[in-house]
Amino acid sequence: MAAHLYVGTSGFSYPEWRGSFYPADLPAKEMLRHYSRVFSTVELNNTFYRFPRAAQVTEWRTATPRGFRFSVKANKIITHNRRLRDVEDLVRLQLERLAEFKDRAGPLLIQLPPSLQRDLPRLRDFLYLLPPGRWTVEFRHPSWHTAEIYALLEEHHTALAIMESDEDAPVLEFVGPFAYLRLHRYHYEPAALQAWGQRVAAELARGRDVYAYFTHEEGTPGPAYARQFRDLVTAE
Repeated sequence: MAAHLYVGTSGFSYPEWRGSFYPADLPAKEMLRHYSRVFSTVELNNTFYRFPRAAQVTEWRTATPRGFRFSVKANKIITHNRRLRDVEDLVRLQLERLAEFKDRAGPLLIQLPPSLQRDLPRLRDFLYLLPPGRWTVEFRHPSWHTAEIYALLEEHHTALAIMESDEDAPVLEFVGPFAYLRLHRYHYEPAALQAWGQRVAAELARGRDVYAYFTHEEGTPGPAYARQFRDLVTAE
């Protein structure tokens, strides 16, 4: 089967996008419906702070068309409070709450805190807890980026999340069954988007699905960058 490209933004419910991306008078409850007619995916970040109600997940799902995908950031109790230990019940709760996404379910992002350094046994034990699915891990301490860690991710069919920001240069390693990009710089020159587009086109050609998300922070025109990026890749 051909690989798929999913491009969007980290979050969608931003009043400051009214008048640029959203119509100026668009009600908040219609934002996702409008967004999902433009982009094929969104990364939900509010799930980092609270477990969503099943009714909320159903509402999100029914607002979107077939083929749309929700990526979800795992709750901080799992990743930051308990730091991947003693979380079996919490992982089960997370998955139960997200089950109503059904065919709209995308990857689940495990974002580790910057203070958590490489601990292969801890990561291995956590990965053994996870049922089959689309899982991706973002390491925020540089000590994790070793061949041994990458091999463990491959063994568990888990993707390495590639993060780029103004503070952090990306580690350009494509690990796992799909690619997951968090392109969170505040400003992207056309040449930078072109370079990412070429990398992504190469991964698609290798059969990897690609999920890519731009930020909304500091007034960044995330929707504009997402559109430009999508058009660059599809033109390759």
